[in-house]
Amino acid sequence: MNITKLVIYGFGKHENVTIDLTAGATVIYGPNEAGKTTIQQFIMQTLFGYPAKNQSGRRYEPKAGGKFGGQLHVEDPAYGHVVIERTGETSKGRVTLYFADGRRGGEQELQQLLRNYDKASFEAIFSFSVLELQHLENMAEEELSRTLLASGTTGMDAVTALEAKLEKEMARLFKKSGRIPEINQLLEELQQMEKDLKEHRAAAEEYAPAIDRIQVIEARLQDIAKQEEELSDKLRQAAKWQQAKPLYERIAVLEEEQNQLSVEAFPADGRRQMDRLHDRLDETKAKMELLGKQADELRETIEPFEDTTALVRLANREAEWQRMLLNERSQKEELDRLEDVQADMLGLLGMERAEASSADVSLAQEEELAKQVEQAKAEEEAERYAARRIEEEKRQLADAEQELRLFLQDEPTEADRLAAEEWQETDGQRSTEQPAGNGRANLLSTSVLVVASITVLYGLLQPNWVMILIGVLLLAAGIGLMFRPVERVKEAAPVDREKLFRKKDAFERVTRFDEQLDRLMEQTEAARRRVTRASEIRPDRKARAACATFFAGLDFPENIGLTTAQELFRKLREYQSLVSKETRLLKERAELKEELVRWHAEAQAVLQKEMVVEQLMPEVKASLAAMERRNSERQRTIGQLEELEAAYAEQRALYGQLLERRGIWFKEAHAEDRDGFYAFAEQWERKQAIAQELGPLQRQLAAIGRVEEPEGWSEAFADVSEQQLQEWHAERQRLLEERAKQRQFVEYLLTDEVYEGKLQQFEAKKAELAELARQWSVYRSLSVAIERMMEELKETKLPHVLEHAERFFEQLTEGNYTGLELTESGMFETLRQDGMRFRIIELSQATKEQAYIALRLALADSLKDSHPFPILMDDAFVHFDRRRREQMINLLTGLQKQHQFIYFTCHDNIKSSWPEAQTLDIATIGRGVHP
Repeated sequence: MNITKLVIYGFGKHENVTIDLTAGATVIYGPNEAGKTTIQQFIMQTLFGYPAKNQSGRRYEPKAGGKFGGQLHVEDPAYGHVVIERTGETSKGRVTLYFADGRRGGEQELQQLLRNYDKASFEAIFSFSVLELQHLENMAEEELSRTLLASGTTGMDAVTALEAKLEKEMARLFKKSGRIPEINQLLEELQQMEKDLKEHRAAAEEYAPAIDRIQVIEARLQDIAKQEEELSDKLRQAAKWQQAKPLYERIAVLEEEQNQLSVEAFPADGRRQMDRLHDRLDETKAKMELLGKQADELRETIEPFEDTTALVRLANREAEWQRMLLNERSQKEELDRLEDVQADMLGLLGMERAEASSADVSLAQEEELAKQVEQAKAEEEAERYAARRIEEEKRQLADAEQELRLFLQDEPTEADRLAAEEWQETDGQRSTEQPAGNGRANLLSTSVLVVASITVLYGLLQPNWVMILIGVLLLAAGIGLMFRPVERVKEAAPVDREKLFRKKDAFERVTRFDEQLDRLMEQTEAARRRVTRASEIRPDRKARAACATFFAGLDFPENIGLTTAQELFRKLREYQSLVSKETRLLKERAELKEELVRWHAEAQAVLQKEMVVEQLMPEVKASLAAMERRNSERQRTIGQLEELEAAYAEQRALYGQLLERRGIWFKEAHAEDRDGFYAFAEQWERKQAIAQELGPLQRQLAAIGRVEEPEGWSEAFADVSEQQLQEWHAERQRLLEERAKQRQFVEYLLTDEVYEGKLQQFEAKKAELAELARQWSVYRSLSVAIERMMEELKETKLPHVLEHAERFFEQLTEGNYTGLELTESGMFETLRQDGMRFRIIELSQATKEQAYIALRLALADSLKDSHPFPILMDDAFVHFDRRRREQMINLLTGLQKQHQFIYFTCHDNIKSSWPEAQTLDIATIGRGVHP
């Protein structure tokens, strides 16, 4: 089963992603946090379902909240092309299979496609990472051997895990020397319960003695109760008399004292009201004195109000004052800037201030300057045109001379010219029968003259006096040949046709050369004449001279350029504009300073002190604030004085009212002064106290009833009786406690169900022990069966896998190790090529990893027909050196014909070391899925 395409709707950080995979090996590369593990988990969770939300596994729901899930496109040898789609509608995910024939399926069809493999079984064989390899380093020999054995046997890891679980369950149930296992605890509980049952059976024999003792206790209790009742009646009668006697005596004393008091009436609660009234009088009088003193002190501190009109007027004009200061500073800064700009412009103009200020820069002058400059520029343009024309003519002359020199390099030889002359003579004799000597002489002289002219011209152009001399000699010879007499040829020589053709050809070449030479010489001469005429033309510079005169009138430099002159004229006008602006600012600044001085003088007069200009307004505001603060304090003092006077008047009125009320109370009490009032108050309070005390005493006597002094009564009678009662009471308490214990014991024996309950618990615990013993027996049987099955797996399937693993291991180690064997004790050993054997724990970490990978790949290869699943590897050989990595890739390259490998890595060297594999970069994975 090969995965051909991943279609991710939304999974972790990936959304709308499509990844096409090849049937062989695919390397998915990306840096850390790029999403490689997310893609690996997408494959696993699409095949085997999403973890529940309450489980520890991560669900990888999309971060942006899109559709959760995606598709796997697979090619299976049994089912053909199948699309596996899983989406997040349910906790595990809703899965749908789309077959090539149009059928659809669900979880059941997916299990058939996965050959009933679950996630754990798949990961144990077809998926491993660098973390599993790293754990090999810390394993003991036995654990390492078991891990290698599990990696080389399908289902061995699950069986090993089941065996360990069974051992754990058996240990949980029973250990020979343990106390925590359940069976051990049950045995201890049964022993204790058996001991308790024996104690209950012994207690049942004490029932009859307990009944007899209860009857004796009840008889004695009845006797004690009768004696206590008789003695109690006597004590109650004596107690009544003892209570009533002091009451009779106290009532007689109080009635006698009451008859001696003369006051008959007094205001209700008069004493307390009078105390409160005098307290208020004293308090009111003290407040009056305090308020009067405070008012006198305030009157002495009050001063007349200060006039703030002038300062308020100045403070209200603060904005105008600040604006004037700001304007003055701005004008000063602007004047400084103008001065700097003028100095820069004078330096640029190269003129003195007076010259620049007096120069005429009117519009008329500007128009005249523009006119003069335009005319001068026209003259300069004409001069430049003439110069360009001369240069052009010279260039044409040079081209013509160059063409002539190049042409002369192909000049016919002397032999060609002689052959041409002979052809001309022969042709003339043959066609016209004219004298040949005259024609031949003319042709020869013409040729000599032409060569002489060329030589002279060439010598002049070089210049070369030797060539010129040779040319002059040739001219003389040509002239001599032209006038030499020639004999007539009487008869023609015999004709040689081949020579005639050569002579004809030479004649034509010489003729064409001479014609072209004449044309080139005429062109050269014409170009030379044009150069001469153009050079003789003299430019007209009247406008430039007039412009220089105009510039001198403006005091411009003598050799100033036209464009510069116009720019200086504009700068000069700009300078004069700045001078005008400076004059205006100076005038405005003088007026503003005058106004500031006037304000300053006014403020100093108001404040009556000198100050700098910058501190004027702050001083005004500070003085105004201080003056307003003092006036406010005065106003507040006046308000306080008015409040004190009002409070004093109020307290005075209250004092009068209190005095009037005191007089009324004196009258009601029939007292003349304060001392008499309090004396009557004390008598009245004593009379009221006696009446209040008599009332309860009389009510107590009524409650006791009429009582007479008993016979034989004395103070010791009560004490003796109380001591006897206490002794009977103590005896009764002891008997009651004993009776309660005896009754409880008897009731316990009559209604005791504990024995039955403990007996039932004992039987239940025995049954529970039997059930646990049965479970332990089952676990033991399963454990023995698993041990036998593991031995059978080692003997049947493991040898075939080990055979492939040895071959893979030998290839990975480049022949250094030729064997990978399992000993009788269950430990792995390796055989080196020299015959040395090594336990697996003695190998290096990298060699252990090679053995582990060899076993995993051998197991997967042995299952390629029944379980043709792709193999997922997460940086499984990233720790290998270059040689080991190359051997690993060579092995996988050979296996990728039967297996699909998907390798996840964050290392660049894997990509370069595995060129046969398809390489996908996480950063460039395509998008475009729209579920």
